[in-house]
Amino acid sequence: MDGDPADGSRPPPTPGGMTTIPGGASRRLMMGNAAQVGVGLGAVGLGTLAAIAIAARVLDPHDFAAFVTWWTVTNLFALAFSLTEAYLPRVLIGRPDDASERFVVARFVRLEAVMLVAMVVVAAVGASWARDRLFGGSSALVWAAIAYSVVAAAQSLQRGVAIGRGRFPVVAIQLASDGSSRLLLCAAIAVGHGTSPVLFAAALCVSAAVGAVVAAARMSGWFAWSIRADLAVPWVPLIWLSPAILVPLVINNATVPWLSAGGQVSAHELGAFAGAVTLSRILTLLVGAAYGPVLNPLSNAVEAGDLSRFRKVHRGAASVAGLAGFIYAGALWSLGPWLLRLYLGPSYVLGRNVFAVLALGSAFMFLSVVEQASLVALSAWRGVAVGWLIGFAVFAGFLASGLAPIGAASLAMTMAAVAACGSMWVGRIRWFNRHHPVAA
Repeated sequence: MDGDPADGSRPPPTPGGMTTIPGGASRRLMMGNAAQVGVGLGAVGLGTLAAIAIAARVLDPHDFAAFVTWWTVTNLFALAFSLTEAYLPRVLIGRPDDASERFVVARFVRLEAVMLVAMVVVAAVGASWARDRLFGGSSALVWAAIAYSVVAAAQSLQRGVAIGRGRFPVVAIQLASDGSSRLLLCAAIAVGHGTSPVLFAAALCVSAAVGAVVAAARMSGWFAWSIRADLAVPWVPLIWLSPAILVPLVINNATVPWLSAGGQVSAHELGAFAGAVTLSRILTLLVGAAYGPVLNPLSNAVEAGDLSRFRKVHRGAASVAGLAGFIYAGALWSLGPWLLRLYLGPSYVLGRNVFAVLALGSAFMFLSVVEQASLVALSAWRGVAVGWLIGFAVFAGFLASGLAPIGAASLAMTMAAVAACGSMWVGRIRWFNRHHPVAA
């Protein structure tokens, strides 16, 4: 970016062009933006909960297991485009004219096109394996995952442009349109006595397309193809940011396809575990809305050189995140089995200890947001990347541990979040020890 260090050492600006939050009015604006995005995220979350609940009652256990496995695999593919949503706003903010912005958008469009081509190649090579080991013998689900990814790429690009322009209502409308469409389309399938997982997959693809079309109607200039050679985009920060985006996606979505591919659990057990993961991850819907309000006061304190304020904001955010996370974990330990039966139906059963482990993972994932925001505010990009890579190593280690499949999957998700959070906590302490020994 023009005027930025090539290594991305400056903390990213906040949406709308503010690098600090100087007063109450800006802070209220920031919280209002977060609230709008939070409403959209809530609509998507409720739409997903409803889609899975309806599918569990309409499909037989084998087909339901294929559908929830499809959904988690699709998230692994589609949410990779969150890289665009996370980094494009930083590059857009401060662009002097529409032409400059258009050329930047074009570079990200080409990046997403390369990612989509890679996904198509992977899907083509692994289609028969995915069909037989993950999707219950359905080839259509393989290509439905690619179709969803194409629409998700467009959605991420739209959100990135909207955030860069400070147009948060567009983000909220896109997400809300997608979420409400999920509910309505899946309800229509149930009313029409549809009994195929492909129908539910198609409904989620169409709902995502509805969100993208609605957003496109509210915001022009979100897509471009022509680039200008003399306009550089710094990609190094994106490399450091990638683990922070991709590793949590793997932690949250890879266990269900891992269980499905291993063939060591029944369709009922797989469906129950997928439902438990969904219930345990409701808390993480707050992450997208919480990250900005945490990052901005921390960045403001760093830029002002006010380390006392930094520590105060950090302690407050960590306390709120920890309290919310552990209250949620306790509630899910107590009510989880009952909620699962209410959610998916009486035939889906899972022990309360699994719920407790999964919910603790969500609590530490929420705490990780605070630690990640702290390191980003301190420009410690490498610490964020290292933390999540350590988390991934722990995740893979538990999956390979030979423990009982459900236990291994649950512990892998939770201990990975604990490891990432702990590593970033250590990274923050080490930063203070190097730069401000007294303040540490």
